Amino acid sequence: MRPKKDRPAPEQRARELIAIAKLPATADILRLAKLIKDAALVYDRDASAASDNEVHNEIAALLGAADRPAGYRNYKDLAKRITGMSPRTRDFLSKRTGRRTVALQIPDADAFGDPARRDEACETIRRLCSRGGKWVEGRRPGTVKWKPVLHVPMKIEKHPTRRDAERNFVRALQLIYLEMTGRAPARTADPGELPGPFARLVQACFDDLGIRAKAAKLINDLERRRQKAIAERKSSPKG
Repeated sequence: MRPKKDRPAPEQRARELIAIAKLPATADILRLAKLIKDAALVYDRDASAASDNEVHNEIAALLGAADRPAGYRNYKDLAKRITGMSPRTRDFLSKRTGRRTVALQIPDADAFGDPARRDEACETIRRLCSRGGKWVEGRRPGTVKWKPVLHVPMKIEKHPTRRDAERNFVRALQLIYLEMTGRAPARTADPGELPGPFARLVQACFDDLGIRAKAAKLINDLERRRQKAIAERKSSPKG
């Protein structure tokens, strides 16, 4: 992603994209700039929201770090996890703090640096991130240990939300290309060194947003999904 100070104005960048994608010279620069900006804002919104799977992983890591004997806890790591907690995970745990059965507040990162408060903060995290537990067989024969049950979203997504956001961004760019040129963009792209105009447009926008995915790969992935959906519709029994 370009540093902010090095980024051109939206209208200037729109002119550059017109050249990169070989859009018509008559393309409306202001309209193009607005459409791409709106699509980028939607992408940022969708990509910044952690998926249920990411929320699950954050909570599992928090509980795993807090639910250790005092001598084995990494308090600096716990402080970093609290500071870097995604808004969605924080919101999920915050909803539990108001319940009578829990009634706890998420500790701040400073609590883990205070010897007088850090173990209490770990206990708070353990209670917020779990709901009961069960006895399971320990590592040593004949021993048992208490294993907390994670308090996490019920549904765990199979695919990351970020990849879905990237696909939706490409779909938005397809519509923008159609509006600017009057024709649909190519449905496939050369994954090598000779990408077409639309693939160059997508890659340029990816680079602007710091998206690490390859434009050609996502364009081709969307086409595979489209073909699969068509095949499924044709093979499904007609009602």
